Amino acid sequence: MKSTTSLLSCAAMAVMLTACGGSSTPAVVVPDPVPPPDPVPVVYADAAPGSSLDLWNRCEVMHPGGVQNQPGTQADEKGFIRAITQETYLWNSEVPAIKATDYPTVVAYFNALKTPKLLANGRPKDRFHYSYPREVWEALSSGVELSYGISWNAGANQVPRQWRIAMVDAGSPAERAGLRRGDQLIMIDNEDFIYRGDSDAVARFNAALAPTKADQPHRFTWWRDGRAFDTALTVGSVNALSVQAVQLLDTPSGKTGYLNFTSHNAPAERQLYEAMMGFSNAGVKELVLDMRYNGGGQISIASQLAYMIAGPAASSGKVFMRYATNGRLNPGRPTSFLDFGIGFASTQPLPFGTKLPHLDLKRVTLLTGPGTCSASEALINGLRGIDIEVRLVGGQTCGKPYAFVPMTNCGTTYFMVQYQGTNNKGWGDFDEGFAPDCRVDDDMGHALGDPAESLLATALRLNAGASCAAVAARQGGRSAAAPLAAGSTPDRTSGDSDAATVQVRSPLKEISILPERR
Repeated sequence: MKSTTSLLSCAAMAVMLTACGGSSTPAVVVPDPVPPPDPVPVVYADAAPGSSLDLWNRCEVMHPGGVQNQPGTQADEKGFIRAITQETYLWNSEVPAIKATDYPTVVAYFNALKTPKLLANGRPKDRFHYSYPREVWEALSSGVELSYGISWNAGANQVPRQWRIAMVDAGSPAERAGLRRGDQLIMIDNEDFIYRGDSDAVARFNAALAPTKADQPHRFTWWRDGRAFDTALTVGSVNALSVQAVQLLDTPSGKTGYLNFTSHNAPAERQLYEAMMGFSNAGVKELVLDMRYNGGGQISIASQLAYMIAGPAASSGKVFMRYATNGRLNPGRPTSFLDFGIGFASTQPLPFGTKLPHLDLKRVTLLTGPGTCSASEALINGLRGIDIEVRLVGGQTCGKPYAFVPMTNCGTTYFMVQYQGTNNKGWGDFDEGFAPDCRVDDDMGHALGDPAESLLATALRLNAGASCAAVAARQGGRSAAAPLAAGSTPDRTSGDSDAATVQVRSPLKEISILPERR
């Protein structure tokens, strides 16, 4: 793909530059004794030597639709992973010493080539290292996903689990089964989902929550309004809207625009354009962006949205995001506040060069939570970098100031952290997330976009001049998403903490992708 070619070319240039020069060896008959050299690190042992450009698409198995596939070996494919890690991975100096032959597959080898370090809060420093089959990635990037059409509110994601449905996509298997926001998951395939935390059970839960084929039905048991009920679900191709529940609200502070924005993907470009054009024509004075479940996507989409919020006076000549790298990878050009349509490929693309509307707002309110990640956080940081007031209502964001260019090799698309983004002021250290100005629990009892829903209601009161403390007092200090009362579900025996992590959503939901050409 074009992005891979560009990236590999930069890496190859770095290799050429470091290979320049030489030294002469003095002629001696008997050299003085010297200590033995340090052991050669085995970090990349048994993978083919060479640069990523040399090894690109030298494949053990030919893949239909592959670009410039050539016959190769597994060692060649592992060599490509070795080389691209050396050349582009942000923390390449922290990669552990491992042998390629200790891993049975290329993907298993790739998964191990990342930093093992932890953040101050105990979370892994790199939680964003993964791969997809090429055809799956291409479908996902166009907005099509093989899923049930469910977004989750998973709390702390440990036993006892309190997983509730946060959002159901229109036309999805979940909607057809009658599921709705607020339903709590209590069993999967007749196994206790609330308290089972052993590795084998977690593996079965993950297989049921994210099946890879559409012929794998699973049975789910739910709790709603004091009773349990079952559904049988089979995943299907879900083409969910990235921009939903767009509405104009009449408030004391003037016309307020609201929209639920779930993904910075290709279809979002036109959907955001149309929503913001409507807000501009209506003369909105306040904007509430519901991004509590938006895990990221294209940085270009985030920069377009930032421009449409701030307008040309605030953003002209300013940088939306600069990029820092490992020192070997060329950081490329900064991303500006884009004021035109790029024309990302989708069923209804926005024509390239379309002039974007702008609201010229001095402040914006975002509804956030742990699912607010990556490109969504870049929007926050980018706007604050040009002194637009960004108020956050809800929960702490996920913490991902990083980005990458997807790299496809031999039928698999790989994602590794390659860039750290900073704003116009040079700041981007939010790897533990952004704290909310007003901490409010997600409200499972109201639909998204309902002015009575706790996060939106808080945002509207803030815009009307109330303080966070006043809003909290009005709520009576109670959680809008209180867990089920003890004994309201069938009796469970206590269990240990999860021995493995149940996957709340695919890694694709927490990404920042750079344009193919920078």
